[in-house]
Amino acid sequence: MSLNFIVKNNDTILKNKNDRLAKLLKLSAENNKHAFKELYEKTSPSVYRLALYLLQKKQRAEAVLEEVYIEIWQSCQCYDNKKSSVSAWILDIARKQISNKLNEIRQCV
Repeated sequence: MSLNFIVKNNDTILKNKNDRLAKLLKLSAENNKHAFKELYEKTSPSVYRLALYLLQKKQRAEAVLEEVYIEIWQSCQCYDNKKSSVSAWILDIARKQISNKLNEIRQCV
């Protein structure tokens, strides 16, 4: 198996994954709760891992996870596939929410 085949095959897999996530996000923007649930199931593990790694506490990570998906639900119609992949868009929302939580923690100390 050549390296070109592996790279090309991986690019196809990533494109198919992003296409599926984009479709779920579009359906979510139409208030399709089943699509949003699937989007959550496919993307929340990476969001949670990032939040837990940066916030260091399970309770904080869970709170941020909830805030991230509330924001996604409320703003999914704003997603622009020309600017980023769905995963990058979701992780950017997570990064902002984590940053807000870290600032909140610093203010309490």
